Amino acid sequence: MRRISKYCATCIVLLFAQCSHASFSTIFQSATVDNKAKTVTFDVGFNQAPDFKTTNAQGDDASAFQLFVNPGHSASGFDYFKSVSLVRGVHIGSSDELSVLDVKDGAFGGERGVTQFALDDSNTIHFTAPFEVLGSSDGRFDYRVESYEFGTLTSMIDSTTATVPLPPAAYATIPTAVMIGVGMVMRRRFA
Repeated sequence: MRRISKYCATCIVLLFAQCSHASFSTIFQSATVDNKAKTVTFDVGFNQAPDFKTTNAQGDDASAFQLFVNPGHSASGFDYFKSVSLVRGVHIGSSDELSVLDVKDGAFGGERGVTQFALDDSNTIHFTAPFEVLGSSDGRFDYRVESYEFGTLTSMIDSTTATVPLPPAAYATIPTAVMIGVGMVMRRRFA
């Protein structure tokens, strides 16, 4: 019985030790489309402060992320082979720039552009890229955010942008003005 108790206690200690070190991973992401400026602003939040400066002996970053963009919506889920661009948050080092690369048939190509990023105190990275650089004509696209710790994939989040055109303010006031006018006529008529 003592042997089983020691075995169980050892397993519990090892389990908690394993769980106490959470891998660097993405915990949320968002994309805000600005149709007027023809840009998309991304916010990617991590479970801990990213370490973009440290690499291991193989050259893998302690913390890295990638954002794949697929301008065509796929009902069956994200498809790497339909991606046209990749925001590369790998080998950043001391730079505040992210390269946006061409992707063709799942392989990386030349650079489409560069965007600046900022990291705030809450472990969230922010950056904005033009539609054209992302390979989108209208700001609507599927995308995938992946995070890595020393070259090992730790999280993957698929999402899609949605643009909802809002009517001009005048369109919202017309029904209100009509209702007020009808109310005034009715009030005079029955007063």
